[in-house]
Amino acid sequence: KNASQQGLPFETNPRVLYRGYSANCLNNSTSVMLQFVGTGLVQKAICLGEDRDLTKAEQLAAAFSSGYLSGFICGPIELAMIQQQRKGT
Repeated sequence: KNASQQGLPFETNPRVLYRGYSANCLNNSTSVMLQFVGTGLVQKAICLGEDRDLTKAEQLAAAFSSGYLSGFICGPIELAMIQQQRKGT
C-alpha cells in the first residue's frame, strides 16, 4: 500500500517484499492490546466503581479514548515500519 502511494515499483523479491514485517506485527499486536486494556480502564473510570452497564455513548467514548491514546505509542511504530519498507533498514 505504501509503495503504491509513493509511486515505487512493486517488488516480488521476498527480502524486499517483507521489509518492515516485524514492525507491522509489533504495531498491530501493541495496538490491539492497548485498545483492549485501555477501553476497559476507561469504562471503569466512567462507572466510578458502580456496577452498571454503560450507555452506548459511554461505550463509544471509552473506545474512542482508548484508540486516541494508543496512537501515541503506535504512531512511531508505524513510522518505523514505513521507513523500513522504504529504506530497507
